[in-house]
Amino acid sequence: MMHLLESRDLVRPGMRILHFAPEQGIGQRLMEIVGPENYEAYDLFPGIYHESLNVKEFDLTQASRLRTEAYDLILHAHVLEHIPCYIAAVLWHLQRALTATGAHLFCMPVLPGRHESDFNPITEQDRLRRFGQKDHVRRFGVEDMEMTLGQVFDLNAQNSGIKLDPAIVAAHNIDAAEIERTVFLMRKDDLLLSEKRMAV
Repeated sequence: MMHLLESRDLVRPGMRILHFAPEQGIGQRLMEIVGPENYEAYDLFPGIYHESLNVKEFDLTQASRLRTEAYDLILHAHVLEHIPCYIAAVLWHLQRALTATGAHLFCMPVLPGRHESDFNPITEQDRLRRFGQKDHVRRFGVEDMEMTLGQVFDLNAQNSGIKLDPAIVAAHNIDAAEIERTVFLMRKDDLLLSEKRMAV
């Protein structure tokens, strides 16, 4: 994630960043670049993080609380599969929180087959079997991505199917196919659920 941010010039001094479920190394690097006053980190369980990141509590089922056009970069990895609500609403509010020139970088597991979600109180064993992990409430499927994420965003070669420099892939033993399938980089105008898009 940090390589993508730096190689695509997505993070610069003074930018305002919103980071959910922050990775320690990435969070600290971002704070160094933009300054602690411009970096906001949140999680449902902030107590599990090192105090240096100053993580605060936030429940993404309450994403409507986010300020409008407040952030130049929104970042989260493997968060969407945990949120027990209608995911299109969460993504809409995240895009609303972006500035006009902002970027929304995220990754999520995309599994073989089709999308499925269940917010009912099912067993951990059922969640593991159906969604791949005992604390997941949904799975995103390769077969119907256009009918799930593709209904929220205009999926195209610029924002999905992310490709890394082959030298980076080789040097760090990265699964390039996994990156292409699971990493997304959205801009403000990529949101299909917007007045501008719906007016066309």
